[in-house]
Amino acid sequence: MVGERRLLKSGAYYYQKEANLEIIVTANNAGIFWPKKSWIKWPGKLIMGYYEPMPKNLNKEDFMDELGRCLLDRSEELMS
Repeated sequence: MVGERRLLKSGAYYYQKEANLEIIVTANNAGIFWPKKSWIKWPGKLIMGYYEPMPKNLNKEDFMDELGRCLLDRSEELMS
């Protein structure tokens, strides 16, 4: 739901570490028009924000902090 922050899961961290994949964070404002657990989808303009790939030298805690900053903070900015 818009304005609700949930704990992020750490799968992206393990994809990066174990599969050596680049993780590119994308944030958007879709929560305004496509509410979670709702069949109703409202028309609107979807705005996306892209970031550079996540640094590969971060430990799990720092990676998750940076992921949250990029994803959650930017999505909230785009929805306001």
